[in-house]
Amino acid sequence: DIDALTPEGGFRDGLPIDITALDTATGGTRQAHAGQVGPGSYRAEFDLADPAGGVGAATAAGGGGGATTTMFSVSSPELLDRPYVFGQTRSYPREFLRTDTDEDALRAIARAGHGRYAPAGAEVFAAPAQEATRSQDLSHYFLALALLLLPLDIFLRRRTWKQLTVPSPVPSHPVTAGRAR
Repeated sequence: DIDALTPEGGFRDGLPIDITALDTATGGTRQAHAGQVGPGSYRAEFDLADPAGGVGAATAAGGGGGATTTMFSVSSPELLDRPYVFGQTRSYPREFLRTDTDEDALRAIARAGHGRYAPAGAEVFAAPAQEATRSQDLSHYFLALALLLLPLDIFLRRRTWKQLTVPSPVPSHPVTAGRAR
C-alpha cells in the first residue's frame, strides 16, 4: 500500500504510480502499476512467497534456503522527482532457526576455559577456594617518581617568566571629543 499526501496532509488522487521489484539474488524483475484503492491510497501486489525461486524467494548460495532481499523502486512523474527505492528482506525459514540449547557446544566451551558446565547455584556464589596469591606494592615507584619531579616543580615555580606585552590598539593621532563649529 502506498499513501500519497500533500505536505499539508491532503490526498493526492489520480497519480500514475509504477513499481518495479528486483530480486537481488537472481536479478529477476517484475513490474506493476499501482491502482488507486481509496483517497490518496494506491496498491500493487507482488508474490514474494514463490518457493520456486521467483522474485522475492531466492535462496542463499547452495540452494539451502536463506534470507531474501527484494528491492522496490516506486516512480511517479507527477509525485516524485526521482524513484523512491526501498528493500524488503524475508527471514530464514523456520527449519534454519535453532531454538534449543546446544549443550555439547556449551560443555566444550566450559572445558576450554577450565570451567564447569551448569554448576549449582551455591557453587556459583561461593567464595573461591584459593585466593589471589600475588600482589605487588607500587608505592615505592610512585614515591620515586614524586621525588624526581619535585626539583622540576620547584624550578618551574621560582623561575621568572618573561611577560608578554600586547600593544593596545591606540590610534596614531589623538581623537578629541567635542562639538564641531
